[in-house]
Amino acid sequence: MERNSWDTAIRCLEVALHPNTSDEEVLAAINGYRRTAGGASLADLARKGAPAANPGELQAEYERLNRENLDLRRMLMRRVDESEQRLCDLSEELLAARSRASLAEQLLAELRVAHVEITAGLRDEIRGLRDRASTDRPSMRSPFRDFLAAASARSPWTA
Repeated sequence: MERNSWDTAIRCLEVALHPNTSDEEVLAAINGYRRTAGGASLADLARKGAPAANPGELQAEYERLNRENLDLRRMLMRRVDESEQRLCDLSEELLAARSRASLAEQLLAELRVAHVEITAGLRDEIRGLRDRASTDRPSMRSPFRDFLAAASARSPWTA
């Protein structure tokens, strides 16, 4: 029996013996084994064993798998290196952003203090101007107000 047929026959028996296999699947797997084994019994398979592969083929397969393994390792290491570099870059950006945020908070606090000082100064100045205006011209009347009063006194529309 060829290696592929032998593997298929053993796989059919594995499926038939699996605890989660239903009764119908067990029967199908056993029939599959019988067809694949071509009348050979399990004892025949055990005595013959798996057909031995060509040592040259095994060596070539081993070398191919070894090369694939090395390529995958290199690729993974490259990705790890790229990820570490990106992490370092992001850490530096985060540190710079924190520094800028701290500076912005400090400037905002200074602006608030300056705003309070300017506002207080303006209030004092306005208060002083109001006080001075009330003491300097208590009896002054506006010429425009006098003109309006005179015009309204002569107006035919006012009653």
